[in-house]
Amino acid sequence: MTTKKILWFKKSGPFFLEGRKLEYSRYTPGKGSITVCLKSDEFPEYRGEIKKKKEGDSEMFIPNGYGRLTIRIRDSNFNVYGDWENGSLSLGEIKVNDQLFYKGDLKSFKQDGRGIMYFQNGTEWKYGLWENGKIINGVENYPNGKRKYEGYFQNNKLNGHGTFYQQDGKTIKQEGIFENGILKISKQSLQKIKSQQTIKKFMSTNKRQYLTQITKQEIKDYLKKHAKTKVDGTKQQLIQHLDMFRRQLLQQKQTNPKQDLITGQQIKHPVIADDGIIYDKSTLSRLFQKKQDGDYKNIPYIYQNNKGSLLRTVIYTIGHFAIAITVLMIVADVSFKIALTDAIVEPIANSIWYFILDKWWTSKSKK
Repeated sequence: MTTKKILWFKKSGPFFLEGRKLEYSRYTPGKGSITVCLKSDEFPEYRGEIKKKKEGDSEMFIPNGYGRLTIRIRDSNFNVYGDWENGSLSLGEIKVNDQLFYKGDLKSFKQDGRGIMYFQNGTEWKYGLWENGKIINGVENYPNGKRKYEGYFQNNKLNGHGTFYQQDGKTIKQEGIFENGILKISKQSLQKIKSQQTIKKFMSTNKRQYLTQITKQEIKDYLKKHAKTKVDGTKQQLIQHLDMFRRQLLQQKQTNPKQDLITGQQIKHPVIADDGIIYDKSTLSRLFQKKQDGDYKNIPYIYQNNKGSLLRTVIYTIGHFAIAITVLMIVADVSFKIALTDAIVEPIANSIWYFILDKWWTSKSKK
């Protein structure tokens, strides 16, 4: 018996693979395909169809068509099969020792997109949506093929909303929100939280459509917790109780605000002021506290503090108007319109100056 000798061409050159430029050390042509040995510990060999591209003095090999790439991960070899296009593979199969491991979408030789992972016995293990080699949403089965879990994953652990099944694949064992493989919030608790949030929407908007899917028991639970009352009856009667509670809360909010607008402190003794706003009694008592001379101690009134200066300023301004118009018409021989314009603009500027000067003078004289 004779063994057919494989003829290898010991010729190096570039090998284009998933956007990376590797180098091959030798190759052997076959019928419709080629076997290429690569100078790479991660990708030792490719066998399949290629296309060639001239690059300098050598030829670049680019996987194009059906082919198999051997990938070494740790001490194991994985073979990736599929139809290549310009050095990239987006859909294919991954096998370990000729045993199917994964079939579906790929990105940089990792599970990415929709795909199925298999047990060694050939039954489906995990299938669904993958990202960067890890399943993020889908189904995990028991080795017997029965459904084990359906829902969301993170780092290959149950994470997010999902349902965990008994060995028969039908009976639900746990359902709700999982975190790192452990059930954190059950379906019942989740439904209760959701119903409470929906009732709160009704309480804030008075839109009864929010109560369409709410049960009698959920309304009773809400009233027991928030209104501290136990009621019973038809759903319509319970909604009426709920609406009455909503109106009570609204009225309390309008007549008894929580914080004083001036101090920001909690209102303990509400008092309605002349402006219609509710303050705490202590706030108003402090604001309107009077001194011995009868003036308010904490409220400076601008008019009272400045009434002397304002009166003198008004008298001065009127006199200045008259003097300015008369002088301009006699001395400068201008029309009344021009004299009036000048008499308005100039006194305003002078009045501001006089007001500042008078305030300064009176403050000095008091000292």
